[in-house]
Amino acid sequence: MGKKLVDKLKQVCHPNRITASSIALSAVGLGLMQSSYTDLVGIGMIGGGYLLDAIDGIVARRWNMQTVEGARLDPLVDKVKNGVIGGYMAVNELMMGNYFLPITMLANFVVDGISQKSRGDLTDQLEEGYKAVVYPENCKKDAEKKSTIRANRYGKIKTGIQTATALSYLGLEVYRNHAGPLPEVFEHNVGKVLGTALIASATLGAVGIAKRIRNRRRLI
Repeated sequence: MGKKLVDKLKQVCHPNRITASSIALSAVGLGLMQSSYTDLVGIGMIGGGYLLDAIDGIVARRWNMQTVEGARLDPLVDKVKNGVIGGYMAVNELMMGNYFLPITMLANFVVDGISQKSRGDLTDQLEEGYKAVVYPENCKKDAEKKSTIRANRYGKIKTGIQTATALSYLGLEVYRNHAGPLPEVFEHNVGKVLGTALIASATLGAVGIAKRIRNRRRLI
């Protein structure tokens, strides 16, 4: 009885569902960020969404529930979140007349799009992702030691930089809401610093795409 209950809970909290839930946390958190009364809760939810990105992999390995569909879903979710939060950052900067960060963010969007496209047809990936979340019990076991669908080292570093950039940007917004403007020397350089980080992110992403394509050719 106890084992059946545990197995049922594992299916309800399947790693694929943990992965997908981070999108909802990030979207709701971004909405709450628009008010100084709820911005602390909002950035906490966004941080929680990023934390789930680490937890889902740990849970999948611990519960031996790694799936092929989940391996494809994970980078797709990362790119959706980067699109939502990065899009907000870019529009926000454009409205203030700043262009460097939006341009570098656009470069990241292009690299992310190419990266995800290299994993197959995007429509098929969305359909597969839906099934992976709704029907995780039907997913295929991911037992490959090397894979062309999982994020490689370069892709993980890229995502890490995007995460740090987003949290830094949103954290500064919270600071301004509660403590006032940053010192002028910092205020004028925030976009430049974060934009430079995004250049590094896009570059690493491009290297990761090249590595994935080369590995795929070796596996054929």
